Amino acid sequence: MDDCISCQNAVGQQTGGTGHCSSGCPAPGFVVVPIPRECANIQQLCNSQPVVYYNSFNTTFPLSGLITVRNTGTCQMVVDVYQSTNIKITFLVPPNTKRLVDIPDIVRIEITCAGDGATLCTGTLTLDFYRLFCC
Repeated sequence: MDDCISCQNAVGQQTGGTGHCSSGCPAPGFVVVPIPRECANIQQLCNSQPVVYYNSFNTTFPLSGLITVRNTGTCQMVVDVYQSTNIKITFLVPPNTKRLVDIPDIVRIEITCAGDGATLCTGTLTLDFYRLFCC
Protein backbone atom coordinates (compact mmCIF):
# COMPACT_ATOMS: atom_id res chain seq x y z
CA MET A 1 0.00 0.00 0.00
CA ASP A 2 2.88 2.39 0.74
CA ASP A 3 4.17 1.80 -2.79
CA CYS A 4 0.80 2.81 -4.23
CA ILE A 5 0.63 6.00 -2.19
CA SER A 6 4.25 6.83 -3.13
CA CYS A 7 3.36 6.25 -6.76
CA GLN A 8 0.36 8.57 -6.46
CA ASN A 9 2.44 11.27 -4.83
CA ALA A 10 5.14 11.00 -7.48
CA VAL A 11 2.79 11.05 -10.44
CA GLY A 12 0.05 13.24 -8.92
CA GLN A 13 -2.82 11.38 -10.56
CA GLN A 14 -6.14 10.39 -9.08
CA THR A 15 -8.73 8.06 -10.55
CA GLY A 16 -11.63 10.42 -9.86
CA GLY A 17 -13.55 7.55 -8.29
CA THR A 18 -13.74 5.42 -11.42
CA GLY A 19 -11.16 2.82 -10.44
CA HIS A 20 -9.31 3.29 -13.75
CA CYS A 21 -5.81 4.69 -13.52
CA SER A 22 -3.94 6.72 -16.08
CA SER A 23 -0.67 5.43 -17.43
CA GLY A 24 2.56 6.50 -15.76
CA CYS A 25 2.52 4.33 -12.65
CA PRO A 26 4.74 1.22 -12.59
CA ALA A 27 1.97 -1.10 -11.33
CA PRO A 28 -1.48 -0.29 -12.75
CA GLY A 29 -4.30 -0.34 -10.22
CA PHE A 30 -5.66 1.74 -7.38
CA VAL A 31 -5.76 1.90 -3.62
CA VAL A 32 -8.76 2.96 -1.52
CA VAL A 33 -7.98 5.40 1.29
CA PRO A 34 -10.90 5.80 3.74
CA ILE A 35 -11.82 9.27 5.07
CA PRO A 36 -13.50 9.74 8.49
CA ARG A 37 -17.29 9.32 8.49
CA GLU A 38 -19.54 12.38 8.44
CA CYS A 39 -23.09 12.35 9.81
CA ALA A 40 -25.95 14.84 9.83
CA ASN A 41 -29.44 14.86 11.27
CA ILE A 42 -32.14 15.70 8.75
CA GLN A 43 -34.86 17.97 10.08
CA GLN A 44 -36.69 20.19 7.64
CA LEU A 45 -40.22 21.00 6.53
CA CYS A 46 -41.89 18.84 3.91
CA ASN A 47 -42.21 21.91 1.67
CA SER A 48 -40.37 20.86 -1.53
CA GLN A 49 -37.50 23.29 -0.79
CA PRO A 50 -33.96 21.83 -1.04
CA VAL A 51 -31.56 21.97 1.92
CA VAL A 52 -27.81 21.54 1.40
CA TYR A 53 -26.25 18.92 3.71
CA TYR A 54 -22.81 18.64 2.12
CA ASN A 55 -20.86 21.10 -0.03
CA SER A 56 -17.22 20.43 -0.94
CA PHE A 57 -14.81 23.27 -1.48
CA ASN A 58 -12.31 20.90 -3.10
CA THR A 59 -13.62 20.28 -6.61
CA THR A 60 -10.17 19.41 -8.00
CA PHE A 61 -9.99 16.15 -6.04
CA PRO A 62 -13.56 15.43 -4.90
CA LEU A 63 -14.28 12.52 -2.57
CA SER A 64 -16.22 9.42 -3.49
CA GLY A 65 -18.42 7.73 -0.95
CA LEU A 66 -21.21 5.55 0.30
CA ILE A 67 -24.21 7.74 1.07
CA THR A 68 -26.77 6.36 3.53
CA VAL A 69 -30.06 8.25 3.93
CA ARG A 70 -32.56 7.08 6.54
CA ASN A 71 -36.04 8.61 6.34
CA THR A 72 -37.84 8.45 9.71
CA GLY A 73 -40.51 10.96 8.69
CA THR A 74 -43.81 10.74 6.85
CA CYS A 75 -42.94 12.46 3.56
CA GLN A 76 -40.76 11.27 0.70
CA MET A 77 -37.17 12.53 0.45
CA VAL A 78 -35.56 13.43 -2.84
CA VAL A 79 -31.75 13.29 -2.64
CA ASP A 80 -29.75 15.16 -5.29
CA VAL A 81 -26.02 14.39 -5.47
CA TYR A 82 -23.94 16.67 -7.67
CA GLN A 83 -20.67 15.39 -9.10
CA SER A 84 -17.57 17.32 -10.16
CA THR A 85 -18.45 16.58 -13.80
CA ASN A 86 -21.69 18.62 -13.48
CA ILE A 87 -23.78 15.45 -13.38
CA LYS A 88 -26.69 15.26 -10.93
CA ILE A 89 -27.75 11.88 -9.55
CA THR A 90 -31.19 11.76 -7.93
CA PHE A 91 -32.64 9.02 -5.77
CA LEU A 92 -35.81 8.75 -3.67
CA VAL A 93 -36.13 7.65 -0.05
CA PRO A 94 -39.73 6.81 0.89
CA PRO A 95 -40.94 7.25 4.50
CA ASN A 96 -39.63 4.71 7.04
CA THR A 97 -36.92 3.34 4.73
CA LYS A 98 -33.23 3.84 4.08
CA ARG A 99 -31.15 3.89 0.91
CA LEU A 100 -27.44 3.25 0.39
CA VAL A 101 -25.80 4.58 -2.77
CA ASP A 102 -22.11 4.55 -3.71
CA ILE A 103 -21.26 7.61 -5.83
CA PRO A 104 -17.91 8.93 -7.13
CA ASP A 105 -16.73 12.55 -7.26
CA ILE A 106 -19.24 14.11 -4.82
CA VAL A 107 -19.24 17.91 -4.55
CA ARG A 108 -22.73 18.66 -3.16
CA ILE A 109 -25.69 16.85 -1.56
CA GLU A 110 -29.16 18.39 -1.29
CA ILE A 111 -32.29 16.86 0.20
CA THR A 112 -35.82 17.96 -0.65
CA CYS A 113 -38.84 16.68 1.25
CA ALA A 114 -42.03 16.55 -0.78
CA GLY A 115 -45.11 18.19 0.68
CA ASP A 116 -46.98 21.40 1.44
CA GLY A 117 -45.09 22.37 4.62
CA ALA A 118 -47.61 20.92 7.07
CA THR A 119 -45.30 18.14 8.36
CA LEU A 120 -41.68 17.74 9.43
CA CYS A 121 -39.20 15.63 7.48
CA THR A 122 -36.74 13.75 9.72
CA GLY A 123 -33.92 11.26 9.33
CA THR A 124 -30.15 10.91 9.08
CA LEU A 125 -27.47 11.29 6.43
CA THR A 126 -24.25 9.29 6.78
CA LEU A 127 -21.29 9.80 4.44
CA ASP A 128 -18.57 7.17 4.35
CA PHE A 129 -16.07 8.92 2.10
CA TYR A 130 -12.98 7.45 0.46
CA ARG A 131 -10.44 8.50 -2.11
CA LEU A 132 -9.10 6.26 -4.87
CA PHE A 133 -5.45 6.80 -5.76
CA CYS A 134 -3.68 5.63 -8.87
CA CYS A 135 -0.83 3.20 -8.36
